[in-house]
Amino acid sequence: MPALAGVISSLDVLPMPKFAANLSMMFTEYAFVDRFDAAAEVGFAAVEFLFPYNHPPASIAERLKRNRLTQALFNLPPGRWEAGEPGRSAMSRRPASSGFT
Repeated sequence: MPALAGVISSLDVLPMPKFAANLSMMFTEYAFVDRFDAAAEVGFAAVEFLFPYNHPPASIAERLKRNRLTQALFNLPPGRWEAGEPGRSAMSRRPASSGFT
């Protein structure tokens, strides 16, 4: 493939995008806290997840530290997600129930 040789060699100088493994969507065959191990094992350096509120923060912190992972993001509490609410931060009339000050 001589025609691709120049293209491939030019890609070597471009920065590689860095992706975070979304642990809410990926590695779902594992329990949530075990997904950190799975992400690190396949080479991810960062993770993100939707709603970690059912898991103790200390267990999440331990998995991040153990696997040398960066936590890229997680979402704010969703409110009554199953009822179709848009999220607590979008509902100005519910600040007392948000858990945030």
